Amino acid sequence: MQNLIVVAGLVAPVFIIVALGYLLKKLGMINDNFVKLSSKIVFTVSLPALIFSEIAGTDLTQILNFELIGFAYAGTLVTFFFAWFISIPSVKTATDRTVFIQGSFRGNFAVIGLALIANVYGIDSLGKASLLLAFTIPIYNTLAVIALTVPLRNERQMNTGYLIIEIIRNPLVLAVIFAIPFSYFRIELPFIVSKTINYLAALALPLALLGIGGFMDFAELKKGFTLSLYSFRMSYRYCKFHHG
Repeated sequence: MQNLIVVAGLVAPVFIIVALGYLLKKLGMINDNFVKLSSKIVFTVSLPALIFSEIAGTDLTQILNFELIGFAYAGTLVTFFFAWFISIPSVKTATDRTVFIQGSFRGNFAVIGLALIANVYGIDSLGKASLLLAFTIPIYNTLAVIALTVPLRNERQMNTGYLIIEIIRNPLVLAVIFAIPFSYFRIELPFIVSKTINYLAALALPLALLGIGGFMDFAELKKGFTLSLYSFRMSYRYCKFHHG
């Protein structure tokens, strides 16, 4: 019971901020435009700044764990194909099947995951988590494109070249690429640059969590409750597979 209270205390702040975003939206203090713009700022500026600062300030040899990366890949692939398998008899339309598969295998590691890791394991653990995120982005994007094209193969075609370019251009991947030389060669940034990056990084998780709350729409969720419930259960199994 004591452990449950401790865990709840560590996890609760993340979801309280999400709930606050939802409440602010209901009160009219933020709107859809705020959510859209804040999400863009998070994923193109603040979150890359966070990832860059964490990796650049950490010894790469200490955070690069190929066993962990391989385990994450295995868990993702197993969940993806299992979701696809059970979606064939349980999800009737191709459009709903793509949504179901996406919701089952693709977790919100970039925001919720990093926030929970920071709360539970401390801010020092974000370097390893950020590097793992960089490795999971390519497989997430590749599987997402497959899920969105194969069931709808009569409507869409997969463009491999475009997919590769999109992965390379992803701001989170670019942040890792630029951070690796600073980490490997132990290059220190000038104080002004480092402080500016840290300010931007500090915005990432709170702003992203508020945006998630502002984006939530329970009325829309009710329309596909059964599908959402199936996807949630799949995501839960995915998390258990990853964390034992």
